[in-house]
Amino acid sequence: MATIATEYELRLFVQNALLGEISNNLRAVLIAATNSKVIVDFYYDGEISEDDWESARYVTTEIVANFDRVVGIDTNIHRLDEPIPIPQHGYCVYMRKE
Repeated sequence: MATIATEYELRLFVQNALLGEISNNLRAVLIAATNSKVIVDFYYDGEISEDDWESARYVTTEIVANFDRVVGIDTNIHRLDEPIPIPQHGYCVYMRKE
C-alpha cells in the first residue's frame, strides 16, 4: 500500500487529522496511497454542508503536513445515503455505527 509512509503511519496521520472534524452525517473515511500521492474518500449521508467541505479540506491539509516532502493528495467527497453500502477499497480509518 503506502510507500510514501507506512500503512500505520498513514492511518495515524488521518485519524489524528479527523479529531474534532467529524460531523453527524460523515459515514466513512477511506484512504489509499501510491508512490507519490494519498487518496482520501469522504462518504456523507445526506446533503453535504459547507462546513463538511471545509472540514474535509482541513483534514487533507493536516495529512499533507505530516510528510517531510511534497506529497500529492486527491480528496474525493461523496454523498452516499444510508442504507447504500460504503465501497470497500483502500483502508477504512473511520466508520460510523449504522
